Amino acid sequence: MFDEAQQLKNPYTAMSKAAAALSGERRIALSGTPVENSLNELWYLRHLLNPGLLGSLGQFRQRFALPIERNHDATVAEQLRDLTAPFLLRRLRAIARSCCPPTWRRPSPKQV
Repeated sequence: MFDEAQQLKNPYTAMSKAAAALSGERRIALSGTPVENSLNELWYLRHLLNPGLLGSLGQFRQRFALPIERNHDATVAEQLRDLTAPFLLRRLRAIARSCCPPTWRRPSPKQV
């Protein structure tokens, strides 16, 4: 299980290479920010967890990343969403807040 998986979004880092070298029957990644800069980050996380699902990086860029990032192609974005949705559990911040108790902060000595 990869916690804070956004640390693995660059396949050229030592941490990502080490993660890819791990063997296991199943892989799970937790991330608060799976995509920040480009769809290549999504490709690598999916490649780490479901190799082959999105094809090679070149195939992914041609089929999804370029049409979405350059042309804002909603149809292609929906196709990508449909392909990856079965493997994602997404909680929006507003929903997560409603499930959690309110934040509690210890008063500082100056406030007491």
